[in-house]
Amino acid sequence: MSDADVAKWKKRWDQARRDQEDAQRDHERRLGELQDELRRVAAQNAERQEAPSPRAPVLNLNQANLSNEASAAEIFASMKDILVNRCPERPYNGIKKALAAVADTPGKVTQ
Repeated sequence: MSDADVAKWKKRWDQARRDQEDAQRDHERRLGELQDELRRVAAQNAERQEAPSPRAPVLNLNQANLSNEASAAEIFASMKDILVNRCPERPYNGIKKALAAVADTPGKVTQ
């Protein structure tokens, strides 16, 4: 190998080493930024208040705590909550059954 080849390969090796050192510094800088972000998010999460405990399910209108002047929307919302709490998969079957129970059958004589 000639001196020119040795110098050329030494130059390439030095350049590769510098590139590797630059990549390592960039990696360490990025890692530091991510660790700082992780600490910040963990601190925010620790400061965040616990979520309120879920309300007890309302199973009838007496538990709904409606005022005497409750609007129709509030009453219907409470009824919907009751039906959803009783049967989450098919909440409106309960109202169908209730309406069918009080509906007058055709031809029935009421006094």
